[in-house]
Amino acid sequence: MCKYLAITCTLLAWLNPLPRSPVSEQQNREDDPKVECTGTVKRLSTWLAELEGSPEPEKLDSVLLAIEKNKPAQRRAAATLGKFLGNQRVELRRQVAGHLRHLGEEALPASRALLDAIGDPDSGVSHYALGWFEHLSDENKLGAVPTLRKGLQHQLPTARVRYACALWFAQHEAQEVMPVFMSELANINNPEETRTIAGRWLFDIVPPRSRDVDIAALKALLNDSNELVRMEAAAVVWRIEGDRDSVLPTLTAGLKSKRPEVRERAAFVICGYLGKYGHRALPELEDAIEAEKDAPIKRRMIRHILSLGQDAMGDAAPKLAKIAAEDPDDSIAGAAVGILSQLDSPQKELVAALVPALKRKHLQETLGRLFARIGADAKEAFPELLKIAQEPTDTGERRAARYAVRKIDPEAAKNAGIK
Repeated sequence: MCKYLAITCTLLAWLNPLPRSPVSEQQNREDDPKVECTGTVKRLSTWLAELEGSPEPEKLDSVLLAIEKNKPAQRRAAATLGKFLGNQRVELRRQVAGHLRHLGEEALPASRALLDAIGDPDSGVSHYALGWFEHLSDENKLGAVPTLRKGLQHQLPTARVRYACALWFAQHEAQEVMPVFMSELANINNPEETRTIAGRWLFDIVPPRSRDVDIAALKALLNDSNELVRMEAAAVVWRIEGDRDSVLPTLTAGLKSKRPEVRERAAFVICGYLGKYGHRALPELEDAIEAEKDAPIKRRMIRHILSLGQDAMGDAAPKLAKIAAEDPDDSIAGAAVGILSQLDSPQKELVAALVPALKRKHLQETLGRLFARIGADAKEAFPELLKIAQEPTDTGERRAARYAVRKIDPEAAKNAGIK
């Protein structure tokens, strides 16, 4: 009888299972949250299942964006998304790596895949993976050190540089990674991109007067067959020795290169790295600006002058004024006026050259304030400024012109009705 009752109870239990506890149901909802994507709400697991294989970029973008906006879904989706970093499609790996970078610590379940992605042959994927690693907590970075050290033996030279960067983020011990950067910079068999990236990282971490870098080998790179490598080597030599005479010949030669990226890099190193010590190269820089045919590079070269300091800016002012008045490209003229507006003491000699630039509406407000600072010595600009000041519409240009004419000749401004 007892045996019969036991069997009956078992059968009843199978046919009528006990209801799941509220705690169990809540836990299930937390593990598989609802996610809204393109107006449709589904469980996270459903969306991820639909991405299996090789999803279309548009569908993947939509789901990734939906996950990014849903905090509970981020960490739970990371491990599955990390698997896509091994996909053969480069654009897919980039999409996922870029998304995981934005998740930060929430992407830790995909950490193994992301650390491997630092060595991805595609620069975009490796850039995103390295960006993710850079912003982790110090504790999580240190936990990855053994893996990163293995990465220093990667077969791809660019990957070795990236892993050295990550190791620097984790430990900030320059002595361990400087030899890697120096080796990859000096290796003539490496791609140009690898060598230049290594050089820039070496510049960033090497301390002044460092004895941990072979300075003779570094100076030998000033004569390397690759012009960009010469620019990076010059930057590092300057960083270590602080001797402009040893690097300016290399850098000024770079300003005359047939390669636009070399010309731009040379200008940046002279101005951005040497700062006021690059003043001596101003004549060569002015010649390079005048000869430059690439408008964006020319504009950036002009803006770099700001880093040379007030003395160099003052010396460059006459040519900048000429550019402001005559260059047909408004953005280049604007860059020149932008430098002139930063002068502590703008010279009265600039007025005559700058008056024609008042015909360019986008320069009128800045020039108005510049002429106001020159004051009475800017009388030559008064007639053009008065025309702008008397325009019927209240604009920034008109207000600046009214301010300028009052500063230049208060009595004449008053007689003209400018109060």
